[in-house]
Amino acid sequence: PIDAIREMARIAKKVIVIVEINNTNLPIFLVTLLYRSVERNAVRYNLGKVKRMVTDAGMEIVYAGHLNSKFISGNSILHQIGARFGAKPYNIVIGKQAGR
Repeated sequence: PIDAIREMARIAKKVIVIVEINNTNLPIFLVTLLYRSVERNAVRYNLGKVKRMVTDAGMEIVYAGHLNSKFISGNSILHQIGARFGAKPYNIVIGKQAGR
């Protein structure tokens, strides 16, 4: 993933945006366990991991937080209940090239 982030940064005009699942959201975590043969590393992606990947790629973080979206895959009642208990289903990290 770090090489992919570096390439995104290389071709980006201003910033890159990474939206990744939040494994601290219980419904998302359970679904990733269920489909772990498809996305083996998905259970590892929390906000800290995504931020580290961006900084390890040599970028500065402009914004990092959680995203509650009902349009990607969080439209089920289970996702909405999980989000009400403080764990939103997605992480969002916006990064820019250091020094730009």
